[in-house]
Amino acid sequence: MKFKLPKLKNIKWYCWLKFLPLGTMILLLILLSTCLIFLNKYFYQTIAEIKVVGLLQNQVSLSKIDLPLYQQVFDKWEIKKKSNTEILENLNDPFSSISATPLNQSGLESANKKPAPSQ
Repeated sequence: MKFKLPKLKNIKWYCWLKFLPLGTMILLLILLSTCLIFLNKYFYQTIAEIKVVGLLQNQVSLSKIDLPLYQQVFDKWEIKKKSNTEILENLNDPFSSISATPLNQSGLESANKKPAPSQ
């Protein structure tokens, strides 16, 4: 048995052209809504979250910070920082005692001689 597809002789190709503006509008609306959803999800919400984090960082709760302990640690750190600079100022320059003397021509010749064969 052969299956035959019906031929659409009565429908002309230009009849479909009347649906082209409607199809184009639907396609554009789908693309525009997809673009807006993408921007809202990955761009605008991220900016809003960054602003909230920035506001929260500026509002540090001082009741949770132990201020006397903080002051003790800060004072010890200042003392340690001062003592480190005093130690570094009293160090001698390790390269100041090195004296380099240039070699003269006879020194170069003696340095380039082959050693005498040992017997």
